[in-house]
Amino acid sequence: MNSKIYHYTKILLIFPAGAILFFILGGWKLAVAYMLIWIDKILLGFFYIKTGVDVIFYIEFITITTILVGLHYPPIPAFLFMLLVPLVLNSAKQLIKPLDTGGAFLLPSFNNFVDGILAAVVHSMKGQGLLIIMLIVQAIKHPSCLLYERIANPDKPPEIRIIFQIIFNFWLALYLQDMTVFSPL
Repeated sequence: MNSKIYHYTKILLIFPAGAILFFILGGWKLAVAYMLIWIDKILLGFFYIKTGVDVIFYIEFITITTILVGLHYPPIPAFLFMLLVPLVLNSAKQLIKPLDTGGAFLLPSFNNFVDGILAAVVHSMKGQGLLIIMLIVQAIKHPSCLLYERIANPDKPPEIRIIFQIIFNFWLALYLQDMTVFSPL
């Protein structure tokens, strides 16, 4: 019982510590981006581990965070943020609850690089609508990640959850498109 409380305390302490750090480093937008990644990697990550729901339906906030960071920060800091923060939070999750996934600890994945590159590219799309940016990001992100997955694991069938990710991300973009944070000049 005490070890469970200890693990949950570590999970909860990662949230405000990171939010405060990124607020100091880059303001409220970077803190919000961190919080979205924390929700994606830690909160939803543990939920999916416990329930197995992610096999079919998978909500992810990395794509919208990639756009948010790319729109408001220069290409190199945006690339580094989207490369490293999801990686560090995934690694922290593995420290708290080790997984038998075969994933490397503190080693960026192909997806981390794609998100980082897309954050840098999104910086050049300022002034475009959120739906157009989301369309371009998803048209690059999902096919490239699927191609990599086919090459790396040829026996593994394509995951149906990508369809739900695309639908969820377009719904999110449609819902958030009028927010000024996604329409910087």
